[in-house]
Amino acid sequence: MKKLALILAVALSARAEQKNVQLLTNMSDLQLQRTMNMMRASLGVHCDYCHVVDDKTGWQFDKDDKKEKKVAREMIALTLKINKEQFNGRTEVSCFTCHRGATHPSSLVTLPQAPPPFPTPKPEPKTLPTRDEIVNKYAKALGNPAVLEKPHVLKGSRETGDGKQVPIDVQVSPGGRWRIVADLPTGRIEQVVNERGGWSKDAKGVTPFSESALENFR
Repeated sequence: MKKLALILAVALSARAEQKNVQLLTNMSDLQLQRTMNMMRASLGVHCDYCHVVDDKTGWQFDKDDKKEKKVAREMIALTLKINKEQFNGRTEVSCFTCHRGATHPSSLVTLPQAPPPFPTPKPEPKTLPTRDEIVNKYAKALGNPAVLEKPHVLKGSRETGDGKQVPIDVQVSPGGRWRIVADLPTGRIEQVVNERGGWSKDAKGVTPFSESALENFR
């Protein structure tokens, strides 16, 4: 388990540094990572099925040595083409549509099959709640909608590796605005996120959040 955890940790950090993306170029690092995980799960394999990894140099995501990676690119292009031309750009077809957890999709029906009902039953349309029903249910669950108009303050603590308690203050404001302050052993750190972006401030100064870091924060 420790070796697997180490491999996964190295894999996540390496993805941000080693890139050879040719098709999914409009994604952030976080979106690309999630898409790769979806592909891996759809085939029931690990990342090494397509990517090069060894004990000396670790993960080498930029290499195209494996034929499985080349086939994967062809399948990605095929899936994008089908969704664009047949489903008006909606993501209706994915790797899982055909693979269902196997590296080779099955082309035959699993036998034996029970006789299907005749005539084929038509699915009943779903009855969706009205707008007022959704708003009323949300307001009832919230209890007091007025709390959304003022910041919500949370106070807690985090235990460090040496057993000390570090105080943490979190302030959440309407519109997706956050302010987090923690007094770490190395000094105070402050993180702020709003509609336009975010930054982190410590003894070394202010560091703006990258696009992927901002998405991960939210």
